[in-house]
Amino acid sequence: MECAGGHQCGASVQMNQSARVQKKNGLRNSVRAAGRLGSDPAKYPQKCHRVKNVTIKIFRSSSLKLKMKRTSSSSDLADANTVTSSNKKFKQSVTMSSSDSDAVMDGKPAAAEVDEKLYSRQLYVMGHEAQRRMMSSRAVVIGLSGLASNVVLCDPEKPNSFDLGGNFYLTEEDVQQTTDGKSRAELCQSKLAALNEYVKVEVASEVSSLKDEAALLNLIQGASCVVVTVPLSTPLLCAIDEKCRASNVCFIYSLSTGVFGKVFCDFGESFVIADKDGENPATSQVENILTSNPAVVKVLEDQGRHGLETGDHVTFSRVKGLDGMLSDNKATYEVKVTGPFTFELVNMDASQCSEVASQGYITQVKTPVTASFRSYREALADHGELMMSDFAKFDRPPLLHLAYRALASYAESHDMVYPMPGDMAAAKEGDNNAAAERIILHLASGSRSILSPMCATLGGIVGQEVLKSCSGKFTPINGFFTLTQMNAYQNLNYFLIGAGAIGCEMLKNWALMGVACGEKGKIHITDMDRIEKSNLSRQFLFRNSDINEFKSATAARAAKAMNPSMNIVPYQEKVGADTEEIFGDDFYDN
Repeated sequence: MECAGGHQCGASVQMNQSARVQKKNGLRNSVRAAGRLGSDPAKYPQKCHRVKNVTIKIFRSSSLKLKMKRTSSSSDLADANTVTSSNKKFKQSVTMSSSDSDAVMDGKPAAAEVDEKLYSRQLYVMGHEAQRRMMSSRAVVIGLSGLASNVVLCDPEKPNSFDLGGNFYLTEEDVQQTTDGKSRAELCQSKLAALNEYVKVEVASEVSSLKDEAALLNLIQGASCVVVTVPLSTPLLCAIDEKCRASNVCFIYSLSTGVFGKVFCDFGESFVIADKDGENPATSQVENILTSNPAVVKVLEDQGRHGLETGDHVTFSRVKGLDGMLSDNKATYEVKVTGPFTFELVNMDASQCSEVASQGYITQVKTPVTASFRSYREALADHGELMMSDFAKFDRPPLLHLAYRALASYAESHDMVYPMPGDMAAAKEGDNNAAAERIILHLASGSRSILSPMCATLGGIVGQEVLKSCSGKFTPINGFFTLTQMNAYQNLNYFLIGAGAIGCEMLKNWALMGVACGEKGKIHITDMDRIEKSNLSRQFLFRNSDINEFKSATAARAAKAMNPSMNIVPYQEKVGADTEEIFGDDFYDN
């Protein structure tokens, strides 16, 4: 069928004999010559464009789908170069989204077209709309210690030896530089910018000191989110938070101190969460709806739990019975959950209905949720409910909160400097709370240490909170979140099987934090594979010169280069019954 540009067309098309679409079980297979085929064209609004003797139909759905139609059975398809060129033009001119309204968020045009190849994995989770919100956002990061190197800058401070434990963009040469050398922000700026060409990374050169309150407050104007990752005085933190609340800017404060860490989030008095969990709407099949007040809905148990929470809203479809009360498929009803398979419909009286509903379907309606956050000053006075990180230690979060308050009290009386590692006398200063005394001693004695795994963990958590603040997707941390890993690690004996992408990351973390650097500590690593060129894109301990070398030996050398004190032994044997003479009982006992 011929179709002029701009007309609606629902007819299916056929390819020539050499590329005929094969039908199997009622489904269409993909056709390599024509690209990816969509579902039934009649289900999608479409536009047709004419390119010589080829008709290209652009279907609007979650992605761009092209169909090519042969307009003459006696001639070949248009020249491949012409078609390819035309396709490229269409791809450049068509926005890859589910609707034209995605191009504008909150009245603001999108900063740029979403690079679907670069953000392919992220788009599956966040979606185009949330991605565009993030692209048009502006984040201010105050402090570039090991933690902030995982996010993206205001830090006029010079690097020190403690930074090397977590900030992998800083080197010993940076620490040994002269007094007129670059700040941490200036040293990291170009390396952070290289991570993503679409992100503009700037240095707040107008801030000469992290104690300059006026300069720091000026950075908040025009920001979407402010992240603080270095210890600041409590009055200054309160001032920054209050300015953020007044400017409708999200505030995040996080610290990584030895084997302890904390995160605080304040997104304002009324922060709108567009999608609280990012999950697909819950659906269930109705078993029956009782004629009661309020109406009680029971879903089929063999299809699983309904997955709803009290306060959710649902719609009904194809419901029979109940005198037609639920015949409107667009009407929404509030839910009060009474069990995993039952719920009530709030304010719906079905007691006068003559018949029970015996079938139908329910679909959850995702509605925005408004969350209220406490200011930093209010949270210090009354922390409220603390988020758990270890459900085996319910009493730990309040104790950690007290310990961090004691540490802040010490720092404010010592020019915002934490105790030196192992200085127990200094660790006992500050607010001596008997209930948290042991935690305070552990926290204070190692507070100046920066450990790579703790920075990576907290940096990942803070990074997710930044995305939540910019996109409005997923539920953010409300208030304080604390984390601790009080375990000895210098004399650990670890056996790492595999030196691939995960193995390289583990070795890097262990080398930076000093695992197996004691007299009794040792890392055993085995991998029978050799390095291939394809490994270089994701296994960062390897280089071009290492191709065809054993992974285990090369990874061990790279880890030793990071930390010469690490005790590490590489193997090239697989782990199995035929290598029990190496990896036997005696090996595992040690």
